[in-house]
Order: sequence, then C-alpha cells, then structure tokens
Amino acid sequence: MARYDAMARYDAMARYDAMARYDTIGTTYASTRRAEPRFAARINAAIGVATRVVNVGAGTGSYEPGDRFVVAVDPSLTMLQQRPPTSAAVAATS
Repeated sequence: MARYDAMARYDAMARYDAMARYDTIGTTYASTRRAEPRFAARINAAIGVATRVVNVGAGTGSYEPGDRFVVAVDPSLTMLQQRPPTSAAVAATS
C-alpha cells in the first residue's frame, strides 16, 4: 500500500507540474501556435463521421474540427480561456 501511495503522490505532482507549465508557457498559444496540416488530416481521418467529439488535452483547440460539436477537456485554465467563447470546455485532471 505504501508503494501505491508514493506512486499516486508522484503522479499527482507530475500532473500539477504539467498544468503549471502550460499555465506559464501557454499564455500565447492561441495567437502563436498553428496546426500542422498533416497532423490535422490524420486526426480528422480518425474522427471519421462522428458528429460529437471529446477532446482530452484540448489546449486551445488547434486540432479540433470546426464542423462538429466538440467538448474540450484540459487541466490548464490558461489554455481553456484562449478558446472561442462559444466552445464547450471543462477544466479537469485525472
């Protein structure tokens, strides 16, 4: 049990560090980061004909299809706040 507790604490600290990092470096993502067209094409192919999408680790939504309903999930409020005001977004961690 003690090993599990230590691993859980380490995992929680790693998630917090990642969230804090994106809260710091992600302040200009929406205005400076552009989607790589090859990645976007692969994502759209994987989504297929789905009309509703949950984007886990969504960030600012650079790779989201514009023609479908998307719910964005990300731990960083800084990233989520850069999304369009009409987007459905949830701040969450596991």
